[in-house]
Amino acid sequence: MTPLVEAVDITKHYDARHGGMFRAPAPPLRAVDGVSLSIMEGETLGLVGESGCGKSTLGRLLIRLLPVTGGTIRFAGTDISGLEGKALRAVRRSMQIVFQDPYGALNPRMTVEDIVMEPLVIHGAARDAAARVAEMLSLVGLPARARDRFPHEFSGGQRQRIGIARALVLRPKFVVCDEPVSALDVSVQAQIVNLLRDLQGELGLTYLFIAHDLGVVKHISDRVAVMYLGKVVEIAGKASLYQAPRHPYTRGLIASVPVTHPAQRRRGAGERHRLEGDIPSALNLPSGCRFHTRCPFVIDLCRQQEPVMTGGADGHLVACHRAQAIG
Repeated sequence: MTPLVEAVDITKHYDARHGGMFRAPAPPLRAVDGVSLSIMEGETLGLVGESGCGKSTLGRLLIRLLPVTGGTIRFAGTDISGLEGKALRAVRRSMQIVFQDPYGALNPRMTVEDIVMEPLVIHGAARDAAARVAEMLSLVGLPARARDRFPHEFSGGQRQRIGIARALVLRPKFVVCDEPVSALDVSVQAQIVNLLRDLQGELGLTYLFIAHDLGVVKHISDRVAVMYLGKVVEIAGKASLYQAPRHPYTRGLIASVPVTHPAQRRRGAGERHRLEGDIPSALNLPSGCRFHTRCPFVIDLCRQQEPVMTGGADGHLVACHRAQAIG
């Protein structure tokens, strides 16, 4: 496989100076702070982490919905970090997003046909648009009669199907799925995840799948990246990451997943290191390893020196001074 999307040391910092007539200087809010990763053509890369760690910001940076503060983003081998205007619009046909909120993401005053057709109109591809809309509605499992109805007439799962149809109507190569099932009932979540998998196989899509639910991520992803306070701290194939996590934060996230079977709960009790404490502020980052304030394996080196991402031939990468000792 070849990389479709590559990020090299990308950052997104926000000005966080205090308001008022005299704005006091303040450190920037480091939402994304030096992330490097690749997403291979045809794969699904899962992205997990606690709220506020920068997952959604990273997803928007990769498709240039947000400008980068620094670093490089390459799409299909082309540097898109500084593109603007028509050049950026041309690239955006190949990169789309499915938003988290199926209620707020759709214009309540537009019919389903207008919603799904809008990207075609914006990009000057409105020829045979009605037929294309009908095709997309069928692909996502909605009846043809849905085209004349409004978003409020549909359930949450049906609205998310409309959002998926809108994202795919331009035949993109890369789709950011920004927590697309977190606002849905559990039974509906499975339907949407299975739909995304089927569409990936049928249309040859590449996904960045952002989620809190590690169970959902395990089901849909080929590889998983773990993010903490603006940094990616571990990347691995899903089997390797779930069976042998090498970063204490990843171990804590996996330990936080409820275990329903009593035998499994007893067997894994001695290995479960649950996360404790609150995530620090991105305005006042800890020195050294950003996770050291919550890590049960912390040593002095962790407080003094930020770890770099390292790994072996298996492609399992981790940024932790103590990865070998605790692995």
